[in-house]
Amino acid sequence: MNQKQEKRRRLNARIDHIEAFALWLAQEPPMWRVVSWHRWKRRRPRFKEG
Repeated sequence: MNQKQEKRRRLNARIDHIEAFALWLAQEPPMWRVVSWHRWKRRRPRFKEG
């Protein structure tokens, strides 16, 4: 794969991760709901490159 395409693919992966992370943060339940808060925290998106 040429370098320009590879760079674009990595950039798009980074942007997708940032969007997923922002969506995840917006869904944070109140901390007094301990069980649902821990479930939410476990669903944190992980960055997968490639």
